[in-house]
Amino acid sequence: MTDTVTERITGETVAEDEHVILTLDRRGDSRFSWNPQNRADVEAAREHFQKLKDKGHLAYRVRNGERTAETVSDWERDDLASAGEIVMVPQTVGG
Repeated sequence: MTDTVTERITGETVAEDEHVILTLDRRGDSRFSWNPQNRADVEAAREHFQKLKDKGHLAYRVRNGERTAETVSDWERDDLASAGEIVMVPQTVGG
């Protein structure tokens, strides 16, 4: 069976069924992957998302490798369990 692949916002080519939270911060980037068909995976991803939101991270959903993203804030309301890619970054303080 051949996996369908797509290009993520990072320019990587990955399997389309891989769902990932990409966290970018001063230490670099990290990935948290989950299978949307696995309830335990979805719950772990939701908890990871919420932990980062609680720390003040902003979240953006990337749709099908597009170079633009939409701001999201709530796991259930924004249906993030089915999001292919979520990018999270710490909120910056302006002056």
